[in-house]
Parts: sequence; structure tokens; C-alpha cells
Amino acid sequence: MQALHVPPTEKDAVSRSLRKPVTFPKSLSSAAAAGLLAVCSLAAALTSDAGLVYWGSEGFVENADSKSRVWTADFTMTLGVFKSGFTPTEANREQWTANWHQLSLAKFSPDEARFAGVVDVSQLLPSGTDSQVYFWAKNGSDLTKGPEWLLVTKPDWKWPAASATSAPAITWTTGKSASAIVGEIGTNGHHLTSERLAPVPVSRDQWLARYFPNSLASRAPDADPDGDGIPNRLEYFLGSDPNNSSSRVSPDIRRATGATTLTLQKNPYAPSKVAVETSSNLKSWSASDPQVVQDRPDLIEVKFTGQPAGKSAFFRFKVEEVKP
Repeated sequence: MQALHVPPTEKDAVSRSLRKPVTFPKSLSSAAAAGLLAVCSLAAALTSDAGLVYWGSEGFVENADSKSRVWTADFTMTLGVFKSGFTPTEANREQWTANWHQLSLAKFSPDEARFAGVVDVSQLLPSGTDSQVYFWAKNGSDLTKGPEWLLVTKPDWKWPAASATSAPAITWTTGKSASAIVGEIGTNGHHLTSERLAPVPVSRDQWLARYFPNSLASRAPDADPDGDGIPNRLEYFLGSDPNNSSSRVSPDIRRATGATTLTLQKNPYAPSKVAVETSSNLKSWSASDPQVVQDRPDLIEVKFTGQPAGKSAFFRFKVEEVKP
């Protein structure tokens, strides 16, 4: 295992740079040598790590997702800035990517439970970007898949302005003094906790208006404009086209030895609660508690195991609206 570096403090960076051999002429007096040593030491301190930012998260601590599952290697953390005039909030999360400028990338090390990176601050920020620096950790970018995100910053994380002189090394690390825009810091026994996100919800009326901008009757919840037997209210939850019968969505059923897996496509912009009911005769239905394989904004997948051979079983999904 190759260990990642631990982001040093500024004191560490300067003291390391002082440990450089310096040779003086024999004829130099002790007072002159002492003065020259001080000058050389200062110059070394300014040049060894000058122009670098050591950044990352605290190491050997537990970081978890919104379900308290420990982070794995699929998480990455980037250091960057947003465009001028854009302030990231959870409400405008769909606009983050378009307004983000990445300056450095660090992968997560599960063995050390940390991110660690180094970036040269001599690179100039693109025109139209702000100098406030953020750390953005995530395990995916597509909000329809329900990724886990964490966005943190501190008031003093400012990208240095261009300068003709070298500046000492800078250290930026996560800690309780940092602020989380999305996610949490230092809660429930975890150092960093990400938040599971989904697209910004779109109401049923807004969603149907996109398909029927000029027909109020066609936008009625119980209307079925495409005649596929699925009313608009259900087309909304499934994400199918209410004006195209060929887009009809049906559950996918896969049968293996002793197990049945059901998958249902969902509209990621329609917050909903999905339950599965079972029946042996299609007359009476009972609630069930299957194993949830996946539960994303755009899909749910469940598995039933231990079913007796030779007996009939029927399943149905029950979808309920959830107010955002």
C-alpha cells in the first residue's frame, strides 16, 4: 500500500525547508556566517514549498454517507471555485457542475480514510470565476442516480492573487471550523457525512404542461391522452410520455432459483414512495418487506427470496406521492 501524504501545517512546511545544507567560506567570520545562514534559511523557507497548497481531509477518521455506510474508493474530492456571482446552495445543486471550475483532484483512500492533494497556486483563475475555494466530494455526478455529495468551504480559503514574489506554502484541511453547504461535518461520530441528492422536483402540473402546453383537458390527472391505459398521474410517477403509447413503462421481473427480482423505472423529478404488495389469488393483497437492492430517484429494484416452489405468487407496485 502506498500511503498518501498527510497535508502538513504551515509550520511543518517551513521547518522542513530549513533543513538544507549550506556551505560557507572558511574565511567568513562567525557573525557574518550567522547572518548569512539566517538569510539562506529564510530564502529556503520561501522556495521549498512556495506556491503550493496542501489540501485534503483529516486522516484515519470515519467518513460516511447518508445511511452511515463508510465511504469507499468510488468517492473523489475536487478543489475548485465557482463562477463569479454564483453562490452554491442545495436548492441550486443542478447548476453546480455548469458553474464549477476544478483546480485539483484527489481520490479517496479507504485504508487511510482521507483525501490528500497538492496544487500549485501559480496557475491563474479563469476570467469570471470567484476566488472562494470549495472542496466537493462525491461518488457520482448524475443526480437522477441519487449520488452522495459533500460541499465544504471556509472563509479564509481564498485562491491567492497573482504575485511576482513567492508565498509560503498553504494548508487547507477539513475540520469543525469548515462549513458544509451540503452534508455535515463532525456529527454522529463521523468526520465527514455526505448527503444523498436527487434532481430538483418538478410538480405534476408543470411536468404535464411540457407535453400539453395548450390543452388543460389533456393535463387532467386521470386523463389518458395516448390511450395506453395508464392515466397521467401514473405516467408522471413512471416518467413515461403521456402523449406516446409506445413509451409505456412496465415492471421488469427476473426469476432465479429461489428468488424473484422486480425492477421499476421511476421519474427522478417526481418524489414518490414505492411499496410492493403480494397476492396468491389476485383478490387479496398484502404488504411485503422485500430486500431492497437499489432505490434511486430513477429506479427501484427489490428481491424476494425463500419462495416455495410450485406455488403461484403475484406482485404489484404501489406508488404514493411525496411532498418535497
